[in-house]
Amino acid sequence: MSRYRTEPTISWGTIIVWAVIALLIIGVIVFLAFWHRVPPGTVGRICSPIRSPSRA
Repeated sequence: MSRYRTEPTISWGTIIVWAVIALLIIGVIVFLAFWHRVPPGTVGRICSPIRSPSRA
């Protein structure tokens, strides 16, 4: 394990790339969360089978 050493110095490029990726993922999650709240039809279709008893 002595050969496989992690470099102590992290380049700013990797930090910027990971920061951009994290921001994009968070932005997509927030966008999808708000986008699914806009149409009440899809939310009703998803919630109606869960709330209504399947036993008829």
